Amino acid sequence: TMRNVAMAAVIILLLSPHAVLMPGFQMSFAAVAALVACYDVVSRRKDARPRKRHYGGVRGGIIRFVRRDLLGLALTSLVAGLATALFAAYHFYRIAPFGLLANVLAMPLVTFAVMPLALLSTLLMPFGLEGGVLTMMAIPLQSVVSIAEIVTGMQPSGGTGALSGPVLLFGTMALVFLTVMRTGLKLLAVPFIIMAAISAKLLDRPDMIIAEGARQVGLFTQSNQMILLRPNADRFTTGIWKMAYAA
Repeated sequence: TMRNVAMAAVIILLLSPHAVLMPGFQMSFAAVAALVACYDVVSRRKDARPRKRHYGGVRGGIIRFVRRDLLGLALTSLVAGLATALFAAYHFYRIAPFGLLANVLAMPLVTFAVMPLALLSTLLMPFGLEGGVLTMMAIPLQSVVSIAEIVTGMQPSGGTGALSGPVLLFGTMALVFLTVMRTGLKLLAVPFIIMAAISAKLLDRPDMIIAEGARQVGLFTQSNQMILLRPNADRFTTGIWKMAYAA
Protein backbone atom coordinates (compact mmCIF):
# COMPACT_ATOMS: atom_id res chain seq x y z
CA THR A 1 0.00 0.00 0.00
CA MET A 2 0.99 3.63 -0.28
CA ARG A 3 1.24 3.68 3.52
CA ASN A 4 4.07 1.15 3.35
CA VAL A 5 5.85 3.29 0.77
CA ALA A 6 5.56 6.32 3.07
CA MET A 7 6.84 4.34 6.07
CA ALA A 8 9.87 3.15 4.09
CA ALA A 9 10.64 6.71 3.00
CA VAL A 10 10.37 8.03 6.56
CA ILE A 11 12.74 5.35 7.89
CA ILE A 12 15.34 6.08 5.20
CA LEU A 13 15.12 9.82 5.74
CA LEU A 14 15.48 9.42 9.52
CA LEU A 15 18.66 7.43 8.99
CA SER A 16 20.02 9.42 6.01
CA PRO A 17 18.21 12.76 5.52
CA HIS A 18 20.44 13.68 2.59
CA ALA A 19 19.07 10.71 0.63
CA VAL A 20 16.13 12.84 -0.51
CA LEU A 21 18.52 14.64 -2.87
CA MET A 22 19.93 11.45 -4.35
CA PRO A 23 18.75 10.20 -7.78
CA GLY A 24 18.41 6.65 -6.48
CA PHE A 25 16.01 7.65 -3.71
CA GLN A 26 13.91 9.88 -5.96
CA MET A 27 13.66 7.41 -8.84
CA SER A 28 13.04 4.37 -6.63
CA PHE A 29 10.20 5.93 -4.66
CA ALA A 30 8.71 7.59 -7.74
CA ALA A 31 8.56 4.22 -9.51
CA VAL A 32 7.18 2.32 -6.51
CA ALA A 33 4.57 4.97 -5.68
CA ALA A 34 3.40 5.07 -9.30
CA LEU A 35 3.18 1.27 -9.46
CA VAL A 36 1.23 1.05 -6.20
CA ALA A 37 -1.20 3.72 -7.40
CA CYS A 38 -1.58 2.14 -10.85
CA TYR A 39 -2.22 -1.37 -9.62
CA ASP A 40 -4.61 -0.08 -6.98
CA VAL A 41 -6.73 1.35 -9.81
CA VAL A 42 -6.35 -1.84 -11.86
CA SER A 43 -7.35 -3.99 -8.88
CA ARG A 44 -10.43 -1.92 -8.04
CA ARG A 45 -11.61 -1.95 -11.66
CA LYS A 46 -11.04 -5.68 -11.92
CA ASP A 47 -13.10 -6.31 -8.77
CA ALA A 48 -15.90 -4.12 -10.13
CA ARG A 49 -16.17 -6.04 -13.42
CA PRO A 50 -18.22 -9.21 -13.73
CA ARG A 51 -16.27 -12.45 -13.75
CA LYS A 52 -15.11 -13.55 -17.17
CA ARG A 53 -15.20 -17.06 -18.50
CA HIS A 54 -12.31 -19.16 -17.25
CA TYR A 55 -10.37 -21.01 -19.93
CA GLY A 56 -8.57 -24.22 -19.02
CA GLY A 57 -5.86 -26.29 -20.61
CA VAL A 58 -3.21 -24.99 -22.97
CA ARG A 59 -5.46 -22.23 -24.31
CA GLY A 60 -6.14 -20.95 -20.82
CA GLY A 61 -2.46 -21.05 -19.97
CA ILE A 62 -1.57 -18.99 -23.06
CA ILE A 63 -4.33 -16.45 -22.35
CA ARG A 64 -3.23 -16.07 -18.73
CA PHE A 65 0.42 -15.76 -19.77
CA VAL A 66 -0.38 -12.97 -22.24
CA ARG A 67 -2.79 -11.10 -19.96
CA ARG A 68 -1.07 -11.51 -16.64
CA ASP A 69 2.60 -11.82 -17.52
CA LEU A 70 3.31 -10.04 -20.80
CA LEU A 71 0.74 -7.26 -20.44
CA GLY A 72 1.56 -6.92 -16.74
CA LEU A 73 5.26 -6.61 -17.52
CA ALA A 74 4.57 -4.03 -20.23
CA LEU A 75 2.31 -2.01 -17.90
CA THR A 76 4.87 -2.16 -15.08
CA SER A 77 7.67 -1.00 -17.38
CA LEU A 78 5.56 1.78 -18.86
CA VAL A 79 4.39 3.15 -15.50
CA ALA A 80 7.82 2.96 -13.88
CA GLY A 81 9.46 4.50 -16.94
CA LEU A 82 7.06 7.43 -17.03
CA ALA A 83 7.36 8.00 -13.27
CA THR A 84 11.16 8.11 -13.33
CA ALA A 85 11.59 10.00 -16.62
CA LEU A 86 11.54 13.41 -14.92
CA PHE A 87 14.27 12.46 -12.46
CA ALA A 88 16.37 10.77 -15.13
CA ALA A 89 16.15 13.92 -17.25
CA TYR A 90 16.99 16.20 -14.31
CA HIS A 91 19.96 14.23 -12.97
CA PHE A 92 21.32 12.54 -16.11
CA TYR A 93 19.94 14.87 -18.83
CA ARG A 94 18.49 12.04 -20.87
CA ILE A 95 15.54 9.67 -21.08
CA ALA A 96 15.19 6.23 -22.64
CA PRO A 97 12.61 6.42 -25.47
CA PHE A 98 12.75 2.65 -26.02
CA GLY A 99 13.03 1.73 -22.36
CA LEU A 100 9.74 -0.17 -22.51
CA LEU A 101 11.05 -2.42 -25.28
CA ALA A 102 14.29 -3.10 -23.41
CA ASN A 103 12.42 -3.96 -20.21
CA VAL A 104 9.98 -6.30 -21.93
CA LEU A 105 12.88 -8.17 -23.53
CA ALA A 106 15.16 -8.22 -20.48
CA MET A 107 12.79 -8.70 -17.55
CA PRO A 108 12.00 -12.39 -18.23
CA LEU A 109 15.72 -13.12 -18.03
CA VAL A 110 16.05 -11.10 -14.83
CA THR A 111 12.95 -12.64 -13.24
CA PHE A 112 13.46 -16.28 -14.13
CA ALA A 113 17.27 -16.55 -14.28
CA VAL A 114 19.24 -13.68 -12.75
CA MET A 115 17.27 -13.17 -9.53
CA PRO A 116 16.88 -16.87 -8.58
CA LEU A 117 20.60 -17.44 -9.17
CA ALA A 118 21.45 -14.29 -7.20
CA LEU A 119 19.36 -15.53 -4.28
CA LEU A 120 20.93 -18.98 -4.45
CA SER A 121 24.46 -17.54 -4.53
CA THR A 122 23.67 -15.40 -1.47
CA LEU A 123 22.47 -18.46 0.45
CA LEU A 124 25.62 -20.35 -0.49
CA MET A 125 28.06 -17.54 0.39
CA PRO A 126 28.44 -18.54 4.08
CA PHE A 127 29.71 -21.93 2.88
CA GLY A 128 32.00 -20.54 0.16
CA LEU A 129 30.07 -22.34 -2.58
CA GLU A 130 28.74 -19.36 -4.52
CA GLY A 131 31.40 -19.34 -7.26
CA GLY A 132 29.74 -21.79 -9.62
CA VAL A 133 26.33 -20.14 -9.26
CA LEU A 134 27.78 -16.69 -9.95
CA THR A 135 29.45 -18.09 -13.07
CA MET A 136 26.07 -19.38 -14.22
CA MET A 137 24.45 -16.02 -13.43
CA ALA A 138 26.93 -14.29 -15.72
CA ILE A 139 25.30 -15.93 -18.76
CA PRO A 140 21.82 -14.33 -18.44
CA LEU A 141 23.42 -11.10 -17.22
CA GLN A 142 25.46 -10.89 -20.41
CA SER A 143 22.27 -11.43 -22.39
CA VAL A 144 20.66 -8.53 -20.52
CA VAL A 145 23.66 -6.34 -21.36
CA SER A 146 23.43 -7.40 -25.02
CA ILE A 147 19.74 -6.45 -25.10
CA ALA A 148 20.57 -3.06 -23.62
CA GLU A 149 23.28 -2.47 -26.23
CA ILE A 150 21.00 -3.47 -29.11
CA VAL A 151 18.13 -1.24 -27.95
CA THR A 152 20.53 1.63 -27.28
CA GLY A 153 21.75 1.38 -30.86
CA MET A 154 18.17 1.48 -32.16
CA GLN A 155 16.83 4.45 -30.21
CA PRO A 156 17.55 8.18 -30.54
CA SER A 157 19.95 9.71 -28.03
CA GLY A 158 17.17 10.78 -25.68
CA GLY A 159 19.19 13.80 -24.56
CA THR A 160 17.07 16.44 -22.85
CA GLY A 161 19.71 18.97 -21.80
CA ALA A 162 19.76 20.47 -18.32
CA LEU A 163 16.45 21.13 -16.53
CA SER A 164 15.83 23.84 -13.97
CA GLY A 165 15.06 23.17 -10.31
CA PRO A 166 11.45 24.40 -10.61
CA VAL A 167 10.80 21.75 -13.28
CA LEU A 168 11.78 19.05 -10.79
CA LEU A 169 9.74 20.66 -8.00
CA PHE A 170 6.53 21.12 -10.00
CA GLY A 171 6.91 17.75 -11.70
CA THR A 172 7.35 16.03 -8.35
CA MET A 173 4.25 17.75 -6.96
CA ALA A 174 2.27 16.58 -9.98
CA LEU A 175 3.47 13.02 -9.41
CA VAL A 176 2.48 13.22 -5.73
CA PHE A 177 -1.09 14.22 -6.59
CA LEU A 178 -1.34 11.57 -9.31
CA THR A 179 -0.16 8.78 -7.03
CA VAL A 180 -1.47 9.68 -3.58
CA MET A 181 -4.95 10.94 -4.43
CA ARG A 182 -7.59 8.30 -5.21
CA THR A 183 -10.41 10.62 -6.32
CA GLY A 184 -10.89 13.48 -8.75
CA LEU A 185 -8.31 15.39 -6.72
CA LYS A 186 -5.80 13.79 -9.08
CA LEU A 187 -6.70 16.64 -11.44
CA LEU A 188 -4.80 18.98 -9.12
CA ALA A 189 -1.70 17.59 -10.84
CA VAL A 190 -2.59 19.41 -14.07
CA PRO A 191 -1.57 22.94 -12.90
CA PHE A 192 1.76 21.60 -11.68
CA ILE A 193 2.37 19.87 -15.02
CA ILE A 194 1.69 23.18 -16.79
CA MET A 195 4.00 25.09 -14.44
CA ALA A 196 6.73 22.46 -14.95
CA ALA A 197 6.45 22.88 -18.73
CA ILE A 198 6.69 26.68 -18.40
CA SER A 199 9.65 26.44 -16.02
CA ALA A 200 11.60 24.41 -18.56
CA LYS A 201 12.30 27.69 -20.39
CA LEU A 202 13.77 29.39 -17.29
CA LEU A 203 17.13 27.63 -17.05
CA ASP A 204 20.20 29.72 -16.28
CA ARG A 205 23.57 28.16 -17.01
CA PRO A 206 25.68 28.01 -13.83
CA ASP A 207 29.13 29.55 -13.57
CA MET A 208 30.48 26.47 -11.79
CA ILE A 209 29.37 22.87 -11.25
CA ILE A 210 30.87 20.51 -8.67
CA ALA A 211 30.47 16.75 -8.67
CA GLU A 212 29.59 14.80 -5.54
CA GLY A 213 32.64 14.56 -3.30
CA ALA A 214 34.34 17.24 -5.43
CA ARG A 215 35.64 14.51 -7.75
CA GLN A 216 35.27 16.94 -10.65
CA VAL A 217 34.80 20.70 -11.00
CA GLY A 218 33.72 22.50 -14.16
CA LEU A 219 33.89 26.22 -14.91
CA PHE A 220 32.09 27.99 -17.77
CA THR A 221 33.64 30.79 -19.79
CA GLN A 222 31.75 33.71 -21.29
CA SER A 223 31.67 31.82 -24.59
CA ASN A 224 29.85 28.88 -22.91
CA GLN A 225 32.90 26.60 -22.98
CA MET A 226 33.48 24.23 -20.08
CA ILE A 227 36.89 24.14 -18.41
CA LEU A 228 37.56 21.09 -16.26
CA LEU A 229 39.92 21.43 -13.31
CA ARG A 230 40.72 17.69 -13.56
CA PRO A 231 40.36 16.77 -17.27
CA ASN A 232 40.97 13.04 -16.80
CA ALA A 233 38.94 12.53 -13.61
CA ASP A 234 35.41 11.09 -13.34
CA ARG A 235 34.76 10.81 -17.06
CA PHE A 236 31.23 9.53 -16.47
CA THR A 237 30.23 12.75 -14.72
CA THR A 238 32.10 14.83 -17.29
CA GLY A 239 30.17 13.15 -20.10
CA ILE A 240 26.87 13.90 -18.36
CA TRP A 241 27.83 17.55 -17.93
CA LYS A 242 28.75 17.90 -21.59
CA MET A 243 25.43 16.35 -22.57
CA ALA A 244 23.59 18.74 -20.26
CA TYR A 245 25.16 21.94 -21.48
CA ALA A 246 26.25 20.86 -24.99
CA ALA A 247 29.81 21.78 -24.11
